[in-house]
Amino acid sequence: MTTRQLKSIAIILGGILFILVAVWIVNIIRDNKTGNNADTGIESNVTGKNDDKNGNVSDTGKDTGTGKDAGTGKDAGSVADTGEVTGAVTDTAQAAQETADNWNPDFVFSTTDTKGNTVTDEIFKEARLTMLNYWAYWCGPCIGEMPDFEAISNEYADKGLQIIGVYDAAEEAEDIKALNELGITYRCIRIARAFYDTLNTGYIPTTIFVDENGKLIGQAYVGARSKTGWLAIIDELLK
Repeated sequence: MTTRQLKSIAIILGGILFILVAVWIVNIIRDNKTGNNADTGIESNVTGKNDDKNGNVSDTGKDTGTGKDAGTGKDAGSVADTGEVTGAVTDTAQAAQETADNWNPDFVFSTTDTKGNTVTDEIFKEARLTMLNYWAYWCGPCIGEMPDFEAISNEYADKGLQIIGVYDAAEEAEDIKALNELGITYRCIRIARAFYDTLNTGYIPTTIFVDENGKLIGQAYVGARSKTGWLAIIDELLK
């Protein structure tokens, strides 16, 4: 075999070896890529699981939100109850306002009682029936029936009756002294101009009755009566 032939064979073998090495390298590169893709697939699965977990958490979040909504529902119930109470208070306030708007008493006045407190026609709203008795310390029949008024005032307070004594301011000192001596506790006030036409009949004692709307009931009662006599009148008016 000549030298030229040997070189040719060497070149051919070298080429074959180069090709084999190249193929081997290509296979290694492919295997690495496939491995990476497989790893990526695992990560994707993990991510998918995480997504599922996140999805469950999201659902749990929704449930939690629903829980909060349920809690809000309870709060809403409380608000509804408060709304009912507020509505009741509003109704009461409206009723009071309507009463105030319709307030048109027969006697509009402002005076003071024996303690210096201001008393107005609003006092009629404090009872279903108000008994106004005009009296004086020097009037025997007046003084004689006042202990009965004291007893009636205590006995009928829960039935809607209030008794108010009316006296002249000019005689206040003597009248207050008489009240203390008799042990009278029901309220007594100075006579107001609004009462002149009705109470100032020229005779004492004189008594009138007024309802809770400040309206005069019937006519004035002139003169004293027994406890039984007054109770008959009061019971009839309270029916």
